[in-house]
Amino acid sequence: MMVGLGVMVWGILSLSVTIAPATADLVRFQFVGQLTTVDPFLQVGTGISVGNSFIGTYTFDSNATGSPLGPTATRYHEAIARATASIGTNQVLSSSLPSSSSITIVDSPSVPPAGVDYYRSISFFPPSQVENVNGFRLEALDLGLVDPLATAFNNSFLPSTPPTISAFASKPAFFVFRHELGGNYVAWGGISSLTAVPVPAAVLLFGTGLTALIGLGAGSWRRKLTRVA
Repeated sequence: MMVGLGVMVWGILSLSVTIAPATADLVRFQFVGQLTTVDPFLQVGTGISVGNSFIGTYTFDSNATGSPLGPTATRYHEAIARATASIGTNQVLSSSLPSSSSITIVDSPSVPPAGVDYYRSISFFPPSQVENVNGFRLEALDLGLVDPLATAFNNSFLPSTPPTISAFASKPAFFVFRHELGGNYVAWGGISSLTAVPVPAAVLLFGTGLTALIGLGAGSWRRKLTRVA
């Protein structure tokens, strides 16, 4: 009975859904660092404090389409597919899906009047996607790399490998929490490491492989559904 139901569900999907080829090329970066400032109310409520280490990841589509912000800057809207984060002993994001996100790359001229090169990844999360830490939920994760000498980048393409962190003078990470009774409270610090790590198999399956499997197997599932009926 259960096998027949499973075949029926897959058969319906194959009959009613047209699957386009998957084009996402998912990449996952891991960031590590330490907090230097914590809002006192956040510290009292959660135990998150100055000196706590933090670690997290964000998975993004390296083929995301960018929108020019000028001749030397590009913003890649909704590029981030998943994010995780822990601060001290508190897990604040567990493979969470952002409601909105972007990655911005700025490649400024390195000759006077020079600007800055910077990389910024920012994600916003709905309450249903984040952990409740004594009434506090992470609302936004904002990671940045700033090079005041404007020598870190030579274009504003979305990098599929982590930027060399030693090339940046400032490496801030902001964790913006919202309390269930209202109000925003921030903890921030510096990023000490940014590395590429493997994308979890489950994310790859959901994002790319599953859609391809459904499309390729449509005819086979229709035949199986007919036999079961």
